[in-house]
Amino acid sequence: MSDLFFWVATAICAVAQVAVVRAALAGRTPGASSSAVARTREFFWVILPAALLALLLLWTWRSLPARALEPNTPAASAGLHAS
Repeated sequence: MSDLFFWVATAICAVAQVAVVRAALAGRTPGASSSAVARTREFFWVILPAALLALLLLWTWRSLPARALEPNTPAASAGLHAS
């Protein structure tokens, strides 16, 4: 069941993040500039949270209870088990 919640949340985050990136690339954000330097800076500030969100989702996926029981995870090799 936790896998289902994870994938639903991941899909929602992905749709929202794609919309944000598309809006930034199209210059449809409030205060968008036509300057190349400003657009590059804006693109960086759009991609950075997307990358951090991807890392957070990966970390969350690895810490789900079903993943803790797999033998190749650090928790299983350390002798830790989900309760």
